[in-house]
Amino acid sequence: MSTFQCIFPIGDCSLSIGDSPRDVLILEEPEHLCWYHCGQRWPSLFKHVIGIIHTNYADYVVQMGYKSEIAIPGGMKEASVFTITTLVCSAYCDINVKLSDTIMPLPNAVTCNVHGVRGAFLDIGDRQGTVADGEKPAANGTAYYLGKALFGKGWAELLGILKDAGEKLSGILIDGFGSGTDYESIVTRSEALRDAGAASLVMHPGVNHADSVTHGYGVLVNPSTTDVLCTVTVEALAMGKRCVLARHPSNHFFEDHFAERCHFFRVGDTDSFVTALRGALAAGPPQALPRDLRDSLTWEAATERLCDASQVRVLSGRIQRPSESAAARLAYRSHYDFLDSGVGWAVKDVSLGNETPWGQYFEKWQLSQKEGALT
Repeated sequence: MSTFQCIFPIGDCSLSIGDSPRDVLILEEPEHLCWYHCGQRWPSLFKHVIGIIHTNYADYVVQMGYKSEIAIPGGMKEASVFTITTLVCSAYCDINVKLSDTIMPLPNAVTCNVHGVRGAFLDIGDRQGTVADGEKPAANGTAYYLGKALFGKGWAELLGILKDAGEKLSGILIDGFGSGTDYESIVTRSEALRDAGAASLVMHPGVNHADSVTHGYGVLVNPSTTDVLCTVTVEALAMGKRCVLARHPSNHFFEDHFAERCHFFRVGDTDSFVTALRGALAAGPPQALPRDLRDSLTWEAATERLCDASQVRVLSGRIQRPSESAAARLAYRSHYDFLDSGVGWAVKDVSLGNETPWGQYFEKWQLSQKEGALT
C-alpha cells in the first residue's frame, strides 16, 4: 500500500475460521492484521489471544522515510501508527510478545525472543571444524554483512562507521551481500571508502544466508540499530560465527545469551567498533556452538519460550483475562467507532482505495450486531 508502505489484509480474516477448535490464537503482527479490522473481536472467538510484535512501526515510518502519494507530515504518521497500534493491541490481544525492547511500549506486553532458526543453519554450525564436500571458501574477506540492499537495513550504519574509522581499519576486507534498490549507491560509497584508505567493503549480489559462499567467514559485522531482533545475526551465530554488534536494545538477547560469541561496541564510538572488529577477527575461523547455546536457537526452544512468555501473570478482581478489562473493551469500542466515522472512512479511502471489500464486510458486521441486539 503506497500511503503507508505496508501490507494490510483487505478482508475479514475472522470469517475463515470455520468450526475448528478455538482455544489459542496467535496473531503475527496484530497491528497489521487488525488496523482496519472491523469484524468479530478475536477475544470473543478464542479463549486466549497472543500477539507477536516483530516491527516497531512507529519508528519504521521515520527510519525508512516513507514515500507517499499524499503529503502527510512524518510526525503525524508516527503519532497515528503509535495510537492505532496501542488501540488494536489492547482491543484484540490478551498478551503482546515483543521480540525486543526497541518496540514501543504496549499494553500487556512482555519481551522475549520467540524465534528459532532453520535446521540448515544449525547443521552448518555443527560441521564447523570439519571439511565438508562442496563448501566454498569465503569470497574475498574474512568478515561479511548480509541483508537487503537498502540503506535503512544496516548498510548506512556500516558505511558510516567504516568511513569514520578510516585508516584505523586499513587493510581489512569486508564482503557485503545484498540486492535491492540501493545496491548501486552502496557500491559507489563502498568504492569511495577504498579510495580514502579505509576498510574495503566489496559488494556482491544477494544470496541465501545458508549458501555455501558464506560458510568460510568467521565474522558477521552488523552495526544496524534499525532491527527489532536481527534474524541474520541469529543465523550467523547458529553457523558458528562471531558477530560484531552495536550495544543496543535490539541486541539484548545476544548480549544476555551469546556474550562469548559477540563483540559489542558503543553506538557512535568508532574506537570501540575498531576494537570489537579486530577482536572478532583475531578469534579465527567459525567454531561449533556449545550444545546448550546451539539448542537455545532451535524452534523447539523458541516454542518453550513462547509458551512461558504468553502466560497471563497478573489479574485483578473478577477479570479472568486482560481482554476483559474495561480498558481493552474501551479500546475496541474506540477502534470500531473510529472505523465507522467519517474520518475513518476517509482514511480507508485514501490509504486502501475504493476497490477493497472492507465496506461490505463492515456493513455485514454492523447488521449482525444489530440483529444480535434484537434477539
